[in-house]
Amino acid sequence: MKRHIIIVIAFTLHTLAAQSNTAPGYIVTNNSDTIAGEVKVSRYDIYTGGILCSGINLEPFHSVLYFRQSNQSRFKSFRPKDISGFGFTYKSVDYIFKTFTIESKSIVKSERRRLRFLNLIHQSENIIYRDIVRKGDVVMPGTQSKVTDYYDYYSYDKTHGLKKLDAGYRPH
Repeated sequence: MKRHIIIVIAFTLHTLAAQSNTAPGYIVTNNSDTIAGEVKVSRYDIYTGGILCSGINLEPFHSVLYFRQSNQSRFKSFRPKDISGFGFTYKSVDYIFKTFTIESKSIVKSERRRLRFLNLIHQSENIIYRDIVRKGDVVMPGTQSKVTDYYDYYSYDKTHGLKKLDAGYRPH
């Protein structure tokens, strides 16, 4: 009987913690208009099934944003092609994302130019953005898959545009 109670409590806590929160935020349209509203923020990671004890899961923000305009009842999804950027404040931390085209030398033609939301992590005379890239390992049927997140860093200025930083770069 005690085991059933523990399972029910664990499931309830897991469900409550996984629910999305909202944060005040904004989007910037492709026409440079700023629209205020709310951003859906999650501490749950659908790939690992884990819940972050502190902080939020930033990885999904690099490809999709769920935003609800002020005085609207429903959230709408936005991809990098839809808006030029967005921002929000969660637990007194400001998060700013901007749309960029990431170019690579992939053998897969469709992966050579990808639109991504990049997270602004430093702004002074140098502007630094971060991308979280998630890779899944190929596994044999019947085995558990492994997902790994890694970070790509980019510098940006109006003269040179977006440039990927050396793999040895680590922010201070």
